[in-house]
Amino acid sequence: MKGFRGALLLFLGAIFASVAAAAEPAAPAPEKVIKLTFFGTGAPRPSPDRHGPSILVEAGSRRILIDAGPGVRQRMFEAGGFGLLTTVTDIFITHLHYDHVAGVADLWITGWMYGRKKPLRVFGPPGTAEFVDGLRRAYRWDIAYRQIVGIPSPGSPIEPNEIGTGVVFDEDGVKITAFKVAHMPIIPGTNRVGNLDGATYGFRVDYAGRSVAFSGDLRVGPGSELLKYGSGADVVVHEVQVPSPGDSPEAVRANVSLSVHSTPEEAGRAFAVMKPRLAVYSHIIPPQTTSEELRAATRPFYDGPLLTAFDLMTLVIGDQIDVNIAPRRDRETFEQSGAVK
Repeated sequence: MKGFRGALLLFLGAIFASVAAAAEPAAPAPEKVIKLTFFGTGAPRPSPDRHGPSILVEAGSRRILIDAGPGVRQRMFEAGGFGLLTTVTDIFITHLHYDHVAGVADLWITGWMYGRKKPLRVFGPPGTAEFVDGLRRAYRWDIAYRQIVGIPSPGSPIEPNEIGTGVVFDEDGVKITAFKVAHMPIIPGTNRVGNLDGATYGFRVDYAGRSVAFSGDLRVGPGSELLKYGSGADVVVHEVQVPSPGDSPEAVRANVSLSVHSTPEEAGRAFAVMKPRLAVYSHIIPPQTTSEELRAATRPFYDGPLLTAFDLMTLVIGDQIDVNIAPRRDRETFEQSGAVK
């Protein structure tokens, strides 16, 4: 994977002039850019290279996490040490599948233990309050124990915020818009959505004239709300699933989810409509799918700038889009961190 990342960065400049790959992390003026760090680019299937879906959005003074899949605590520590673990206070959940929320409790308690002073806010679709209440009950003993032995209480709460569609966040110049996407369960052998409460969302983030659209998990089609909110965005981050070949029990099981995910052909057609400055694949199924395979399958339908994300990749979106790898901070000790102020 390490060699793949290096080769990718060298190759990007030849693919499109508007996206620049730098050898060192870029540091443009924060008031003019949106920075993304990909903590996890995989899906439910375990992978040593692609952890569960989670992307950090940094815009001005705000640090906002889009989803918190398995492994987010470790990837966050790798990318930003204790300083990052303890300063993220807002998580936006696209939907309540476990691969998008399994890291919430880990980030909640770890961030508080090592220095977060504010409650952790979790924004998500209907059902988020029930999910967060379940975490509170599951970890009641743990939280009470740590408070008794002296961990300060102010950062211990976790607060659910159930959201609908439209503008759901507007603070410090950062605006987040939620929109519905087609990822509710489809009854096998039909095109009918099953009877299940809740919703599945995508998000658009706008800041200082820059914008990013996150597809969430979806089967994209001509009437998708993503086409509306992704049009004109600097970057569109889109999920993708490549069908597993053959008729083995494993292939059949893997392909069950094709009814609620997007193939490269479907995503490519959507990119062609939205015309972002950069199209990015993440939430990649299966995780071993290569960038070359995705590019070859997408190109008949979309010929614009295209990138396959990998864990710990960063994008800095300004006048140009800089592609980098987050510097490793996971050798930092807590005693050296200065996280408790």
